[in-house]
Amino acid sequence: VGYEVGKTRWLREISSSKYCIVVRGDNPSSRSMFVAIRLGCIPVIVSDALPYYQPVIRSLLRYDDFSILINEAQFLSNPAETLN
Repeated sequence: VGYEVGKTRWLREISSSKYCIVVRGDNPSSRSMFVAIRLGCIPVIVSDALPYYQPVIRSLLRYDDFSILINEAQFLSNPAETLN
């Protein structure tokens, strides 16, 4: 949850989303991946490392089966075009 968005509003917005963006933070793992799965939205993963550092899910499912993977460099160079 960002500083400008309160928890109630954030939960309302993400709960009604079809797609949930998942970005890598200060480590390769991301709690937002589990939030996206729990809420039933399609994870849009902006991380080159995340698919390799989630062995619990990776051993059961392939990320390609339930998410959209986006290259970090492409996203950073032109976020709007990459997500389009």
